[in-house]
Amino acid sequence: MEDSTKKWFRFVRRLLFGKETPPKLLKLLCWILFSWDVLILVGSLGLMSMFLFIPKVIQKNKGLSDTFGDAGPRFFMTFAILHLVSIVGVLQMWRLRSTGFYLILVSNFTMLAMPYLLLDEKDFSWQLATATAILVGLFASQLKKTR
Repeated sequence: MEDSTKKWFRFVRRLLFGKETPPKLLKLLCWILFSWDVLILVGSLGLMSMFLFIPKVIQKNKGLSDTFGDAGPRFFMTFAILHLVSIVGVLQMWRLRSTGFYLILVSNFTMLAMPYLLLDEKDFSWQLATATAILVGLFASQLKKTR
């Protein structure tokens, strides 16, 4: 039983991460973005389900309604899907595929624009834009090591 479980885990790991190991900087970037994306994906799915299944609690709680404002299940579902695309991009970058960079690029810049597209947000977050540009730039510096 234990031997077949090890074989199965080895197969899944090989399927997700491929044969080659990425350079150290790319490995670090992938782990950071993967961790962040999984964290935000779980949070977005939780908030989406909260908006769907217990909307009265949000309406009654002034702190929650002030924090999330016009955001609803559609916003959080879109956010979760974009983070899922980013996770796929990270796995592709780990496998040294250049398509991963483009998935990361599109999903992260779309996430940056989402509050303005879906929520009519007026204030632009320069800190978030700078962090996104640095992250994408670091991934772009590793692009020459991909196929």
